[in-house]
Amino acid sequence: MDLQSQVILGINCAHDASACLMIDGQIRVAILEERLSRKKHHEGFPHLAINYCLNVANIHDINNVHCIVMNQYTKSSHEIELLYLGYKNNLVINPSHHLLHAYYAYCASSFINAAVLIVDGSGYNYGEYVVRNSPHIGPAPKFSETTASEE
Repeated sequence: MDLQSQVILGINCAHDASACLMIDGQIRVAILEERLSRKKHHEGFPHLAINYCLNVANIHDINNVHCIVMNQYTKSSHEIELLYLGYKNNLVINPSHHLLHAYYAYCASSFINAAVLIVDGSGYNYGEYVVRNSPHIGPAPKFSETTASEE
């Protein structure tokens, strides 16, 4: 790996835990933790998948990763695992579930301009976006959890 390369590690600590390594905007390697742990729908911090991705890319120091983007359940704190590994660079925890779907669809489309519609029965509720001070939300929906107490 070239030391000037931009390296991003994506980590999923929820159901079907996994890791994905991008180098200079190209996916280099991705793997589900269950493929290595042999535990179907493995959940939690994917130690084996992270090590696998780093080894495939010949990265021996986690601090050669410029940014880690991590998804985890709301009441989890798997970022502590990264501290134990000595990680000191950029860390993004729980970015918008639906915005990530949109980014993936856009990037995979190969279009310069695209409109993306995400229809997903999962992700965060409106209140989660409020707590996270998301700039991508409008007024609360009529029947959202944030308006129930107001009525």
